[in-house]
Amino acid sequence: MLIKGDWIGQQQSKEYTENETIYGCFADSTYQNSLMQDTFKYEIRKDSLYIENVDFEGNKTLNSFPIVKLTTDSLILLDGVKQEYTLRFSKVHAKNKLTPTAIYFASSGCYGKCPIMYLEIDSSRNIRFYGERYTSATGGFKGRISENEYNSIIDKIRNLPVDSLREFYETSMTDQETLGISIIHGNTVTRSSAYGHDQEPMELHILFGKLINLYKHISMKPDSSVNSSYFLSNPNVMSLKEVTVPSPSEIRKFTRPKIVE
Repeated sequence: MLIKGDWIGQQQSKEYTENETIYGCFADSTYQNSLMQDTFKYEIRKDSLYIENVDFEGNKTLNSFPIVKLTTDSLILLDGVKQEYTLRFSKVHAKNKLTPTAIYFASSGCYGKCPIMYLEIDSSRNIRFYGERYTSATGGFKGRISENEYNSIIDKIRNLPVDSLREFYETSMTDQETLGISIIHGNTVTRSSAYGHDQEPMELHILFGKLINLYKHISMKPDSSVNSSYFLSNPNVMSLKEVTVPSPSEIRKFTRPKIVE
């Protein structure tokens, strides 16, 4: 299926000169284009792409996008009531050959309801998850992900520009969460984290979106041995530059969260 994979592009308007960077991730039947939103169903009928959108109140709408072009490397769609927007995407291709033995992911708190969670995935597809706050599953869990899900994560890791990947990215905006990942491969650890999400490479942004929503699609069993201490005692997780959850007095100061090394 030509459309399957990750795409990065620009939203161009006939009315505005400034273009917006966008992305779309297509699996067999699901689609994702936002860090904090889960996947939606999609299908292609004749010359149009149909995506089922669900808003935060649970209301469903079916959005259609006429397909102007779809090849192995290029996707062009029309959007808007009057088709005034053109969405031009390029397919994301692998940039490295990493074979992880373990993957660690963490998300921090912010001044709002940012999910605070930790995730570990080993090469046998076993996962450990701990949801501390603002996650739909709270506490410690163990489970196992499907081969398709695991391969999707590996593909997104191999799309990363590892040679130029920085350990930390930071936005100038305040009240943001930090997301971080450590990838163990051989005797090497590749790490990167981002405070806010307008500075990191889009490939890293896409991987974050996959991992922060992963637990919602896995059959997991509660396990009391999986707790914050399990993750925080691991030096690979500690290196993810977690943001300290602010106290009420700190919130009133409207200052940027401090980064804890």
